[in-house]
Amino acid sequence: MRKHKKGAMNLSIEVIIVIVLAMTLLGLGLNFIRTQIRSISDTATTVQEQTRQAILDDLRVGNKKLSFPTGRVTLAPNERKDLATGVQNLEDVPIEFTLKVSYRDATDQTFKILQPDSRLDDVDKTTGIFLWDNTVQKLGQGESRVIPLNYQAPSIKDTYLYKIEIERTGTNPNDPTSIYDAKTFFVTVG
Repeated sequence: MRKHKKGAMNLSIEVIIVIVLAMTLLGLGLNFIRTQIRSISDTATTVQEQTRQAILDDLRVGNKKLSFPTGRVTLAPNERKDLATGVQNLEDVPIEFTLKVSYRDATDQTFKILQPDSRLDDVDKTTGIFLWDNTVQKLGQGESRVIPLNYQAPSIKDTYLYKIEIERTGTNPNDPTSIYDAKTFFVTVG
């Protein structure tokens, strides 16, 4: 009978050791994952800052009014992407402006203005959505600014044409000089 109790005691000790080892490995694994996520987050922040700096450098070096880092963006259906555009005041006086985003489909020759939105609904499934600050902004002489945009691709696979315009405030929208500068770009959803 003594042998039976000794076997049960050995089994209990082995179970405790296995549980302690499992908890230790679980703790180490969770710490590793947390470290990796923090590292990925830091990398994403660094990339965003590098993009911002590249846009500002492009404005200064190229003596441009408006900078958008690419002519084509490729995304999966419904995928989100952070984009940015830079604006520089090359005039001798301060300017006030709003940023406008519009799109054009293959059946229409005119661009349709989009409003900032954060949720893709049935109406937007063929156009995609942008979220940005569309309030009036002011730039002093020689100043530049990076304006972030968040884009969600449409759910339909196709190529889409968008336009970013910097429109002066306090001017007649039909006056050609009301547009400070504009850039077009494509989004391929596939």
